[in-house]
Amino acid sequence: MSLSLSIVNGIVNVNKITLPSRYFVFDEAKERYIKLLTVGEGVFPKDRIDHQIVLENSSLVLANESACKVYKNLGEKSARVRYNLRLKNSAAEFINDELILFEMAKLFHFLRVSFDRASFFFYCDLLSGGRSYESFDFERLSVQNTFIFEDQTEYLERFTIGGAELKDYHRRHNGGSLFAKIYVKPAEIESFAAALRDMGVTSYEWTRSRVMLLIVLLGDTIAALKKQIVSIWQAYRANMGKQPFDLGKR
Repeated sequence: MSLSLSIVNGIVNVNKITLPSRYFVFDEAKERYIKLLTVGEGVFPKDRIDHQIVLENSSLVLANESACKVYKNLGEKSARVRYNLRLKNSAAEFINDELILFEMAKLFHFLRVSFDRASFFFYCDLLSGGRSYESFDFERLSVQNTFIFEDQTEYLERFTIGGAELKDYHRRHNGGSLFAKIYVKPAEIESFAAALRDMGVTSYEWTRSRVMLLIVLLGDTIAALKKQIVSIWQAYRANMGKQPFDLGKR
């Protein structure tokens, strides 16, 4: 299952699409908005889902249709979801819904963003505890997030974690908090950092060349984290000189 798109000077070109991968393009207030659509009920063992999006002299708001559900894996190969974004003089905003790993689920999740100095982006990750009657009962989550700035690795994040580890952490911290992460390259990074502090967000750090910020959010519920993410996203859009954007999700 794969989807490969290029957007050059605002014009969308479909390079490859393999069903059941699908997408829908909206033109909201002169901004290109693409929603990645879900076919079937989620991600199953052995699924290989690849998305490649190339932007040149363009801007894009990207979102999932809903939360990404990853189903139980009974000894089969891990499912894999991969995103590859290449930006040249462009801006991309990828607003992810939460990742829901079912009991015994296994997933490899890869993100690669290549960008130049004239490009900007906002990307977020949000991991839930599972379905309402589960609490980090998944088997394994492996993540690799790579950000390439002017052909050099700006930031590389790689880890594998088991649900049992997170379950133990939450038990030791009396429930603790859920986590979300945001990776952002705004137009004016210092003023954006100041805006974060004004919002009470202090858990952030610069990357190697100080062109990106990594933000960690804590919340007791997914709804609370989503509210924080939207507030920071709108602050990013203000930093970019853009108006607030409505994804049309209710």
